[in-house]
Amino acid sequence: MGVGSDIQDWSPYHLSPSMYVLLQSIWNPLIYYVPGTGDFEPALAESWDVSSDAKSVTLELKKGVLFHSGREFTADDVVKSLELRQTADAADNYGAITKRATGAEVLDKYTVRIDFDPPTGPIIPWLETFFIVDHETWLEPMLGTGGTGPFRVKEYLPDVGVTMERFEDYWEEGLPFVDSFVTKVIPDRATLGINFEAGEIDACWEMDIKDFARWREDPNFGTDIGASGFAVTAICMNVTNGPTSDKKFRQAVAHAVDRERYVANMLQGVGYPTDILLPPMHPAYPADLAGNLGYDLDKARALVEEAGMDGVDVEILTSSEFKAAYGPLSQMMADDLGKIGVKATVSDLERSAYLSRFRAPDFQISMISPARQSKDPAVCFAAAKILWPDAENYMQFYSEEYEQLFNEVIQEPDLGKRTEIFHRMTEIMQDECFCVPVAPEERPYAYQNYVKNFAVEDDLAPYVGRLYLDQS
Repeated sequence: MGVGSDIQDWSPYHLSPSMYVLLQSIWNPLIYYVPGTGDFEPALAESWDVSSDAKSVTLELKKGVLFHSGREFTADDVVKSLELRQTADAADNYGAITKRATGAEVLDKYTVRIDFDPPTGPIIPWLETFFIVDHETWLEPMLGTGGTGPFRVKEYLPDVGVTMERFEDYWEEGLPFVDSFVTKVIPDRATLGINFEAGEIDACWEMDIKDFARWREDPNFGTDIGASGFAVTAICMNVTNGPTSDKKFRQAVAHAVDRERYVANMLQGVGYPTDILLPPMHPAYPADLAGNLGYDLDKARALVEEAGMDGVDVEILTSSEFKAAYGPLSQMMADDLGKIGVKATVSDLERSAYLSRFRAPDFQISMISPARQSKDPAVCFAAAKILWPDAENYMQFYSEEYEQLFNEVIQEPDLGKRTEIFHRMTEIMQDECFCVPVAPEERPYAYQNYVKNFAVEDDLAPYVGRLYLDQS
């Protein structure tokens, strides 16, 4: 499989782009997501029972599962994996939930209870991200003993790729179907596409969206867009820096974004315009708020004048190298802002320089891609650190109500009530315009038509152990 970037680290809890294709290969989670359903099924946990007060979950574990080292998986490994997941090395994307876990207790060899304080609503979606690691070889995959998954690491060459071999003692009977799984790093998207079309690679990810739009109409290829709304491209504004410190100006920027043109021209129709974090098919989608930040240059121009910002200079910080869509979106924004009397300059930097300034945070307008929007409304915020009021808050937005709601949406055990809280958080986001959704950031896969049974879970990790090749 061709991929666009190399491994950043070997933590299955740090969902960096390079890690997605490896997740379900090397490790197994406690439970599986059933693609396209929103339901879950047993993986390393045979069953799970969340307490009525949402302060604990008791898991009955599968027996006879072996790590790549040959050691048996037991309840003690859940305890050890939780301890490792809570370390800085884990770089856990779901840290807002993980930090609520006060510990895990072994009840017997194959039964374990994880406790939480305060109560934690989205425990089950969190279990799906709880990959069990071999604590004896934590972050040392070159030993080939990283987890319990269908493949073990045979070789890793930085900036080249990972070669994995079939784990003969894998616990899911008959799997994996293939003897090896290899990732090949091809950073240049054009070269990635050429390799795929030439049949040099069986599948690819992080391709040019124009190539994907063409391939999905070609019978020689299969495509999988994964869970719709997995991530959202959004405009973020630093509420403490120059013009974007004025709420009316931020609202003007939000109304000056032509989302339909962006989807049609930049995304080749792959996706849809939106000003809501969750996808429309999500049960918690606040349909009554959709369109509140619609494209309206007259309204945007009036807001600029009300803010006293007519003719003001503003910088759009971006990086086409970091995300291919960011550069074109920034230029489109600059053109539209010019129509409402705002002089926008686009600074399109290389990846490291962009991230350095973004994280400082030294910007006025930039882009972010909050992820895991297809999950529970609590996970929507808990998994996107950039939306936390007390973590990587690069937009510098803070309000007591927002922080209170953030804590409530993770704590509330009732999905209906979490949905109500999410609705109010969306109202605040639309009013303050510190994070303005534009369109889904689809991260699709493409594969040759001889690759069969291709499917991804809702974090876009392919179930590699279940696919097979039919070149007859």
